[in-house]
Amino acid sequence: MKKTLVTLVLILNMVAVPAAAVALDTASGEAQGPAPHKATLIDIEDCNRQILLKEIELERYSINFRKKNNVQGRYRGWRYFISQEANARSPVPVFCGN
Repeated sequence: MKKTLVTLVLILNMVAVPAAAVALDTASGEAQGPAPHKATLIDIEDCNRQILLKEIELERYSINFRKKNNVQGRYRGWRYFISQEANARSPVPVFCGN
């Protein structure tokens, strides 16, 4: 998971920040091409913080999803016990394979 996070941060630092720092000509309002990298450490830390918050949000969603979908039926324990007893008392052995 850390490897994914580090990769995502590196991609954002290489692509998103320089793309956002395009110099504009004040007279014509047109882009003149990429400006020198002017992202400050605060901007990068803010991006990293947002990424971490989204990752935490995704993990919480995943945990809640698993908790709600792994709920077992009311009588699952009894059904399991009865099926095991029935299989143990079966007069005909069941073989897998030859």
